[in-house]
Amino acid sequence: MPKYKFKSGDKVIVITGSDRGKVSSILAVDRKNHKVLVKGVNEKKLHKKSDGQNQGGIISVERPIDISNVAHVLDGKAAKVKYDITGEKKKLVFKKNGAEVRK
Repeated sequence: MPKYKFKSGDKVIVITGSDRGKVSSILAVDRKNHKVLVKGVNEKKLHKKSDGQNQGGIISVERPIDISNVAHVLDGKAAKVKYDITGEKKKLVFKKNGAEVRK
């Protein structure tokens, strides 16, 4: 499996597709299928039939998008990241200013 620099909770920006430019956080990462689930992005309408306990209707569900369509965000723009190794600690930082991605 390839190594990706994305984890749940990271702030990302969508760089392609109909939701291009949206900034949100990652809910889940599917490394096997190269997909990420981003909050409020790629929402589809689902028509649910009512059952005994739940009411039916139209609900909105987020669908996964390809991992290549998102990038880490810094000051509202897409930014490149790298691993910074100091001693025995390995942390993900932005290439532009050296700030940590996850605090």
